[in-house]
Amino acid sequence: MKLNGKMIDQQTPIRVMNRRTDKVRQRKVYGIKIGKNEEGIYADIDCEAGTYIKELVNGDEGRTDPSFSKATNKKIVCKRLVVTRINDSFLDEALVNV
Repeated sequence: MKLNGKMIDQQTPIRVMNRRTDKVRQRKVYGIKIGKNEEGIYADIDCEAGTYIKELVNGDEGRTDPSFSKATNKKIVCKRLVVTRINDSFLDEALVNV
C-alpha cells in the first residue's frame, strides 16, 4: 500500500476535539499488510504510538493526510478495531516488574 513507510499529518480528530488541543501531529506508518478472511478485508498496521487508526483509515474529512481513503480514492470505514500487540520498551519493562 502507498502508505508503507510514510509520515502522515493528523489534525486532532473531530471525535476527540472536545478533549484534545487542535493541532497537527506527524506520525510514521512503518508498514501495512492487507488481507482477507471470513469477516472481510483487514489491515495489519504497524505505526508510531499516538496514531489515530480510525482516522488513518477514513481520512477524517481530510484531517488525516494521507489516509486509506485518499490512497484508494474510495470512502473506507473502520468497522472494527482490534489491537493485536503494542511494541513499547516501557511496557516490556513494566510487565517484568509485575
